[in-house]
Amino acid sequence: SKKERFAPQVYLNSAGWNRDGTRILFTQTDESFRANRNGGRFSSRRLSRIRSIKPDGSGLKTVLKSRLNSKQGKGYSGRGVFTDLDVSAGNKVLVTRELRPGGRSDIHVVDMASGNSKRLVRSAEHGRWSPDGKSILFLSDRDKTGRQCEESSCYFQSKLYVADADGSGQRRVLKQKGQAGSVNGADWSPDGTAVVVTRGRFGRPSCTDLYVKRVGGGPATYTLAFVKAVPGLTATLFDLPAVIELAMVRGWHVPQAAA
Repeated sequence: SKKERFAPQVYLNSAGWNRDGTRILFTQTDESFRANRNGGRFSSRRLSRIRSIKPDGSGLKTVLKSRLNSKQGKGYSGRGVFTDLDVSAGNKVLVTRELRPGGRSDIHVVDMASGNSKRLVRSAEHGRWSPDGKSILFLSDRDKTGRQCEESSCYFQSKLYVADADGSGQRRVLKQKGQAGSVNGADWSPDGTAVVVTRGRFGRPSCTDLYVKRVGGGPATYTLAFVKAVPGLTATLFDLPAVIELAMVRGWHVPQAAA
């Protein structure tokens, strides 16, 4: 039967400024599908790019490309798609590359000038540079704890980790036991002495808490000094806009994943 090509879809997943404010970086994935009219021989193609543009909309450039293709009965081929990114003071980009839809993600570092990339952390996502560029925060479910099931799928809760800028010295930041909740996002304070964390908890009712964690001992050790719930910043999922607004008033950058 005759094949029919469906119109491509375009996803802009994440964006951020370079540190001198001269360019905006973002991830873009173009996806197209192909199938027989009777629904057989389904296939898809994804072209994922890290792109850079000036604030006035000019000077659009592609920094790095990646492809992920699939065909019914043959699975996936390619290097994956880019999702979340963050830019360091030295204009190096941390980017999450999803190897398969709903599957494992790795964090890569990309040099903007050359476009060269290197994998820093396996089985991780949502990487964030420290203000001094010497450490990174990231999320991972590598511990395989806190199993959650929703409808037809199950997953393990994400926990918060820190590593040195070269990916070495990976260690847990927040000790959580069993069903303590999944970390949704985290970011550094401007001076690098603390992090703000959103953590979802399932139960009756389900809710998301915003935590501030102060850290000390330098970027090589990062010992946890204390963890506390910020007064007035615990709410149900439906109240998250108010939570984020209050946090912004206090001078914290709330990660997009929290919304």
